[in-house]
Amino acid sequence: MRRRLLRIIVSLLAVFLTASCAAPSSQSADPASPTAPIPPLGVSGTSLTLDGKPWWPIGINAYQLATDWSVNAGCGAEVDLDAFFSRLQPHSLTRFNAFSSLAVNKHTGLLDFSAIDAVVRAAERHGQLLVAVLSNNEGACEGDSFKDYEWYARGWRTEVSPGTPMTFQAWLDTAVQRWRDSPALAGWTAVGEPEPSECRDPQCDWTRRYCHPDSPN
Repeated sequence: MRRRLLRIIVSLLAVFLTASCAAPSSQSADPASPTAPIPPLGVSGTSLTLDGKPWWPIGINAYQLATDWSVNAGCGAEVDLDAFFSRLQPHSLTRFNAFSSLAVNKHTGLLDFSAIDAVVRAAERHGQLLVAVLSNNEGACEGDSFKDYEWYARGWRTEVSPGTPMTFQAWLDTAVQRWRDSPALAGWTAVGEPEPSECRDPQCDWTRRYCHPDSPN
């Protein structure tokens, strides 16, 4: 329970800058490569700790890390993962897209976790920390399907959005089961920049969105 609370708090507190990417290269690495030690995360009262010391996480956005053009449709530029993580300060926090669409092999249409696995393993090798973003409100890199009020109320359990292999509920369960034991995973973001709006046109242009009547003033 404390671990789950910790990961929720980390995802809420982290402040992020936009990361530039290194030159593209293969995502693969020797899975037997030694990993750098990652200090334990914890809580003390209402504060976060890293290696037993007070910790206020400040990190960077590197949404594109799970892009692997040889495997998936990508979401941004392909990045040399070892080069990226090796250039960070020790135990830095990086927020990246771990969308279900990035776990689909573009050649076979089947589930293929290798691109996201590569991000997690590379972070472990370099002793870095991650916040995994499991979906995107605007639908970027997920078939451009905007998540409206109805999706947040019910659809996340039942809808399979264009460009995704399963419902969000199924992906949430799948992702957490697969990566929850990684020492590099500091937290999760369920939906990046959530906005449960109602839409007045099919494109859901931001100038045509409005708040659902149930929304608080």
